[in-house]
Amino acid sequence: MKKFKFLGKYILIYLGIVLLFLLVNIISYGIPNNNIQTNIKNSVPVLLNEGNYYNPIFKDNIGHQLDNFTDALIIGTAYDDCGKSHNLLECSVLNARLYVNQDPLGSLVMSVNGDEETNENYTRYWMGSSSLIRFLFMFLNIQQIRYLNMFIMVVVLAVAFYFIAKKLNFVYGIIYLFAVFLMDVFLIPLSIQFFPVTLTAIVGSIAVVLLYNSKYKNKMPFLFTIVGMVTSYLDLLTFPLITYGLSMIVYLMCYSLESKISYKESVGNIFIYGMLWSLGYFGTFFMKWALASLITLSDQFKPALDAFIFRTNMTGEKISLINVFDVNTSIIFTDMLKTILIVFTIIVALLLIKFRNKKIDIKIIISTILLGVTPFAWYMIFSNHSFVHKFMTYRILIVSVVSLLFLEAYLVDWNKLFKKLKLIKK
Repeated sequence: MKKFKFLGKYILIYLGIVLLFLLVNIISYGIPNNNIQTNIKNSVPVLLNEGNYYNPIFKDNIGHQLDNFTDALIIGTAYDDCGKSHNLLECSVLNARLYVNQDPLGSLVMSVNGDEETNENYTRYWMGSSSLIRFLFMFLNIQQIRYLNMFIMVVVLAVAFYFIAKKLNFVYGIIYLFAVFLMDVFLIPLSIQFFPVTLTAIVGSIAVVLLYNSKYKNKMPFLFTIVGMVTSYLDLLTFPLITYGLSMIVYLMCYSLESKISYKESVGNIFIYGMLWSLGYFGTFFMKWALASLITLSDQFKPALDAFIFRTNMTGEKISLINVFDVNTSIIFTDMLKTILIVFTIIVALLLIKFRNKKIDIKIIISTILLGVTPFAWYMIFSNHSFVHKFMTYRILIVSVVSLLFLEAYLVDWNKLFKKLKLIKK
């Protein structure tokens, strides 16, 4: 009886969130366009000056470049004057845009100049980033939005570090911050595409800590599903796995402090929460296609599935998995990161002489290793996308890096060390 009650509640929450996403899209497209289009027009010169793939920091590393190509696509969709071509409900699922010569930035220029009408729909994605950015473009231009993103990033990172360091372990907090910094934390707020999924990952991690340390700990399955759903709503297949990976590593950090550790709560939940996240992520896409088909009375499944099949390397020229792994790992595993990992490993090895954690549980080790290899499973499934868009997909490897660092840190009794150094009271 309890299982049926749980399932019923789960389905209601799931459908409720899907309808909420649709409602947000409807409200967004119902906003008057005057201020939105004015601020977008004022933003176009910034994007034109930067170009499609602007690299403001490390010119010789493609992992540090903006994706203005996709940002222009998102902004172009936000610019659409819905009332000219479709009713409000259709606009909320069609996500129309002007797209000429596979040039989103050039197409955006044509849109703001009034040269052409929208000619293409981006129905396979929810385009939540376009819907939400319309609210911001009512008051801000692209530069101001970037400054706002920077402020939000600093705040959520500070909050994440505070709760992880306070509730769990100061070292775990440092490891988490280091992982996020590896994603190029100074660049992320400048990107309309990168910022939402990164923000979802950090907020999801905070939610895991708070939920785990509350009386609602048993609601964790709902949380991982919701994180997957929000990711689906905001993401354009960038590096979505980080929202699962960072949330899951924080869960393992929490669980590693338990006195009794079971296979179900450790190893089992790697798979269970992974499946629930996947149900949230992929299922929400499916619901978008179903709603779009129902509202427009047309088949929106075929074009979406065709794109999915292409991104999974099932059609066209086959790409070697070794090449996919190589191009992504070569971006993130710089000489500097390799040095940091080696130094940290040496420090841990030295600390193990006197400060070995006597409560090490093999189940935590197995769970962390399994989590660490999930990015490679993602690359295997989405090999085409991960090869072509390596300049952003490499970021999911932070799940592997943070898993390795946590695994090493778990071997050390940090409380004993801190007491020895008189950093905490005995």
